Amino acid sequence: KNLDQNTKVARLVDELQQRCPGCAVLYASATGATEVGHMQYMSRLGLWGERGGGEGGEGEERPPFEDFERFRTLVVRGGMPAMEL
Repeated sequence: KNLDQNTKVARLVDELQQRCPGCAVLYASATGATEVGHMQYMSRLGLWGERGGGEGGEGEERPPFEDFERFRTLVVRGGMPAMEL
């Protein structure tokens, strides 16, 4: 469900993404965005972190948010309209 609650599924999804950096990922969840915290494992969206969702390298664009907490803060502040990503 999410990394904040340290659920088994969230940990496994996060670990899989880290161990397979070049693999494509499809996020599909009926409840994925009911709370912004449920999006924390979706690191390959390229919205937060070191770099975008690509494989890295020189010249790759940086994501708009430094980390998930900054993304979460903005979405929470934006309320329900912000959740309509």
